[in-house]
Amino acid sequence: IMLIAYGDDSSDAKKARVFAASAIVGRQEEWDALEIKWRAVNGDRPFHATDCESDGGNFRTTDHASNKKLYAANVGLLVNSPLMGAGVSISIADYVELFPFAAADEWPYYLCFSGAISCAADIGRLSIPPERVKVTFDLNKDRDYSAARLYDFMVHHTEWESAALLDDEISFVDHRKKIGLQAADLLGSVLK
Repeated sequence: IMLIAYGDDSSDAKKARVFAASAIVGRQEEWDALEIKWRAVNGDRPFHATDCESDGGNFRTTDHASNKKLYAANVGLLVNSPLMGAGVSISIADYVELFPFAAADEWPYYLCFSGAISCAADIGRLSIPPERVKVTFDLNKDRDYSAARLYDFMVHHTEWESAALLDDEISFVDHRKKIGLQAADLLGSVLK
């Protein structure tokens, strides 16, 4: 038995105020049950929380009230599911103040990414019995190589008690292809 985690990052439109990353963890049958309900609510249109909330992207042709209703319905699906979610959000201004030498457009991602992965691993550790976690994160071609290296470091960090619970490899997939990534996007949107 293995837990499945889907993760995504989120930020404000200008990536100047806040950055967040989230992960939602569950068993395959729990994800399968959510997918049936998610498709019943969303149809075939991929859900992207920021677009739905701001009437943009695939949601620009839908009226604002309908978009808000859809957003709320998807939140309800997550709240009423047995899936467990967690995430990390940071103030970018505070980050820049604490780490003036770090690239503000890159490093908040990795800090939040590693925090979300850590949360997913801890959920696996706290399961009874503890379970390994297979992680899939939203595709970001500019960051996936470095994110995979960071994930590999976390998996092999022998002093971290949850490291052994992460699957050896992480996957990166376009959110339009996985309901779990759309759900993680929604959680990340709420965190920001």
